[in-house]
Amino acid sequence: MKRYLVLGTALLVTSCIESSTNVVWPDTGSADTGPSIDASAQTSADDVRRVLANVGGNVILPTLREFATRARTLEAATAAYETSLSDADRDAARTAWRNAMEMAQRAELYQLGPAAPVGTTLGGTGLRDEIYSWPLVNRCRVDQETVDPSHASTETLRVEAINTRGLSTIEYLLFESSLNNGCPPTISINSMGTWAALGEMGVRTNRARYAHNAATLVRERADELVTAWETEFLAQLSTAGSGSRVYATAQDGLNALSDAMFYLEDATRDAKLGTPAGVMNCMVTSCPDMIESPWADVSRENIVANIRALRGVYLGGEPGTDGQGFDDLLRTIGANDLDSRMQRAIQGSLNAVDAIEGPLGDAVRNRNAQVVAAYDALTVLVRLMKTEFVTVLDLELPMHVEGDND
Repeated sequence: MKRYLVLGTALLVTSCIESSTNVVWPDTGSADTGPSIDASAQTSADDVRRVLANVGGNVILPTLREFATRARTLEAATAAYETSLSDADRDAARTAWRNAMEMAQRAELYQLGPAAPVGTTLGGTGLRDEIYSWPLVNRCRVDQETVDPSHASTETLRVEAINTRGLSTIEYLLFESSLNNGCPPTISINSMGTWAALGEMGVRTNRARYAHNAATLVRERADELVTAWETEFLAQLSTAGSGSRVYATAQDGLNALSDAMFYLEDATRDAKLGTPAGVMNCMVTSCPDMIESPWADVSRENIVANIRALRGVYLGGEPGTDGQGFDDLLRTIGANDLDSRMQRAIQGSLNAVDAIEGPLGDAVRNRNAQVVAAYDALTVLVRLMKTEFVTVLDLELPMHVEGDND
């Protein structure tokens, strides 16, 4: 099971039961049947490899390179803040974090190969979790690390748990305005007085130093991810079924790409929208405290980045470009209507999320109908992906979504 599906963590403290919220499922359109699809037509292995080479080389790798560039800027900005502790340098570090997170959220849809979990995905080395551990987020654990000297160097920090490193940790360290900690009174940093002993300047100093060291580790992992793609994995993906040591068939490579796209269901739709909105995994009307980005308030922007990342894979590039993507495979076999409905569903999801006014947490509290509408719009897209899309292209659903009733 992918890391982002582990919802019984410190992030999700409510019971995993369905709420009583009534969701009206939008119509997904007419089925893609009849003479528009040539039942005898099949996507060739060469067609699939062209898609894999284009998406890997012209969509995913540029995203990872841009993320590495922004991670380097974040590292420099946090270094400046550590030195000065000035509000201006903190604001610059916050801006650098937001910029890095935008690309990291696009990369969330590209969890195949080196970014994917070890042992559960072909070619996986777990680099994503080293960069961004959400939903494994624990404020108290970060506060404990802020007191502990292990945060003070990259060498000691890199061996700590992933939920004490990465972009979520940096978000908390840079954006938390209170000088209090999030631990119960019984935890040693409170019961033994070590947090109080830091004082205001000690907390600010330790958080700034901690943020810089964590940013350095993120930059290192970002560079490692780019290098892995450039030197090995892009070639393995592009030659799936024709010399690849990772993917025995072209269809295996296409399935890996399709599996990564289903982040949009479990993480984006369900965890990032459904849980805060009270549609699922929330025991009350809504759970605004369960948003993905509680300190920087970029939860809505994260969702937009996720959808745009999926659109890039599907189209083989940004809208208006002529890259080979899943849309080309569908049209090759005459599934033009399905392609049109997929594109409408993608755009409809973007429109619905864009229509949410203000930060997501505030919208859940005061305009929750907008959040539920976005959830519904994503459900239209997810339904198409799980039914017609995978069926027509002879793809296998990821194990973690098989049997889901959407």
